[in-house]
Amino acid sequence: MPMPIPSYPEFAAVSIEMRDEIHPILSQLKSGISEFTFANLFLFRDTYAYRVSRLGKNRLIISGTKGGEPFVALPGGLPRDEVLMELFNDHLYIKNLAQEYAEPEQLRLERMGFCVIEDRDNFDYLYTVKDLAHLPGKKYHKKRNLVKQFINNYEYSEV
Repeated sequence: MPMPIPSYPEFAAVSIEMRDEIHPILSQLKSGISEFTFANLFLFRDTYAYRVSRLGKNRLIISGTKGGEPFVALPGGLPRDEVLMELFNDHLYIKNLAQEYAEPEQLRLERMGFCVIEDRDNFDYLYTVKDLAHLPGKKYHKKRNLVKQFINNYEYSEV
């Protein structure tokens, strides 16, 4: 039986029963941020103590903790000022705010006393299938070494 996602300001821990409700909302996002999939939220639910809340009909607020610091993720963009300020009462920062939301809202955030910083450690990296299959050139030297280490250190079978 599906577990309903509570409306903000209430939160509930991410559970498998929420999949049918969370997946369609996150699937409609254009940003393509890999953290905003149900699979990612579910797999890392304990690591980051993910909790979720509904903001309106088709928006989610994701609350979590990393290194003891509480953060919030807003896959559908920023809420109105009052809700944003409430979220910052309990969270230190916004994580994974898509560029499509951050750029137009940067002035608003700065007027509220916040700054927008690119987090290069959390950028998604895209590779072509051909490059990953063949690992050509100097660019993929480290990845080729990892493959060699795996082959030399583990028993495996090709499917």
